[in-house]
Amino acid sequence: MTFRNEYTPPLAQPIESVVLAKAREFFSLGHSWHSSWTVDYQRESALVHRGSTRNPEGSNEDFWAYMDSKGHYSFTTEELSRSASVSETTQNSSTVTRRDYWEFARNERHALRNAEVIVTYKLRGFYAANGWSVPDLESLSFIKEALRERERRFIFDLEAFAGCQLTLIDSRTGNEI
Repeated sequence: MTFRNEYTPPLAQPIESVVLAKAREFFSLGHSWHSSWTVDYQRESALVHRGSTRNPEGSNEDFWAYMDSKGHYSFTTEELSRSASVSETTQNSSTVTRRDYWEFARNERHALRNAEVIVTYKLRGFYAANGWSVPDLESLSFIKEALRERERRFIFDLEAFAGCQLTLIDSRTGNEI
């Protein structure tokens, strides 16, 4: 099975999935909190977007939580680039840069099903304390897979883009993960 994006109801509403119930309990999400989570039921894994900061200088940080059978992980990413590659036919394609990305996505929703989002994040590291840990290589590959699936969605349209090319850069080494 693979990751998929799905709506998770607020705490006041019951939840049937054991995976989502464990994640909601550990991540201590508030009583009115709800969102779309990225979940893999077979691996009992969940990725939750916990928040973000946007500043005028262009630094876009996102705060994430991920859990699998091996542990719970909290990490921060900084978005370095975002674009979309649009393939109208197999012979005709174009790239939409970050400057035009959101306008394209809002105005050309019919084209999103044939587009691939291209995102580069700088991974700022993992918080390791109070029950949180640093992932091994297998968990890190699942985190990357979950982020890739998460980026396919656009606003509330859960499967807007046909695919996602995701690059993670280690903030300490500058190397791709």
